Amino acid sequence: MENKLTTTTTSLKLNYKRDMDKIYIETPISGTLSIKKESNVKIKIKDVNIIVENKVVEVTFSDGDKQKSVCREPDVFSLETAISICIAKHVLGGSSLYNKAVRNGLKCYENKLKKENAEAKEKERIEKRKAKLAAYKKRKAERRKEAQIEMQKEAYLRVLRDFNKELSETSCE
Repeated sequence: MENKLTTTTTSLKLNYKRDMDKIYIETPISGTLSIKKESNVKIKIKDVNIIVENKVVEVTFSDGDKQKSVCREPDVFSLETAISICIAKHVLGGSSLYNKAVRNGLKCYENKLKKENAEAKEKERIEKRKAKLAAYKKRKAERRKEAQIEMQKEAYLRVLRDFNKELSETSCE
């Protein structure tokens, strides 16, 4: 059985309860937390106690381990979710490793959003730059065209002046 969670820590090994199989938590730099069990051990729940109605659930496992799940104010209570959280805490070896895994997952998600946002901004910056360059090239082409028209106009005026000058000289003679 292999579960995937996200983390940014380096690898560590955790020896779980004496009567349970060892659980290795390998966390490569890439950000993946793999939980591998050496054998196929079934998690047996001994008792589920609702300590505070729609708020606190305590799960007792067959090995004597107790895990508690608390529903915070903005969240909606679900007994299934509470039991799932207790099982995850039990499998990971306690609340601190569970909370660390959740924080690392959230951090990975936030980093993903930041990366997507940065890529979108970079794409927008590149598009803006391309549009600016295209506008610059268009203005430059228009100036070049205007300069060429001005040169042709000047050339026609010179030719016309020279022609008028020759006509006036020939008519005077």
